[in-house]
Amino acid sequence: MKIEPYRIVREQLSAGGTDLTSIYFRFGGNSTYSLSEAGVRKHTMIDTGDIRHVNAISSILMEGRIDPKAIERIIITHSHPDHYGLAHLFGERVGSKDISPF
Repeated sequence: MKIEPYRIVREQLSAGGTDLTSIYFRFGGNSTYSLSEAGVRKHTMIDTGDIRHVNAISSILMEGRIDPKAIERIIITHSHPDHYGLAHLFGERVGSKDISPF
């Protein structure tokens, strides 16, 4: 049995259509979340993940129709590298309007 390095869970919250994409890493990383508002496809990223997972996270976002340029907010829950490790990169790359530390 092959053990996958991460698992992706996509779900729709409420009848209004807000999507939640959760990325759970098995080795050396936390869970990264993206909330996507219905219709306009604006996104909030909660914890950016560890720098070791930059390629996987970028690919997963694009596969899930989460355009990094449409990320408007990045929320960091606490100061562990597996939670904030990519904040600077996503903040610069996507031009996020608001990066909020815990």
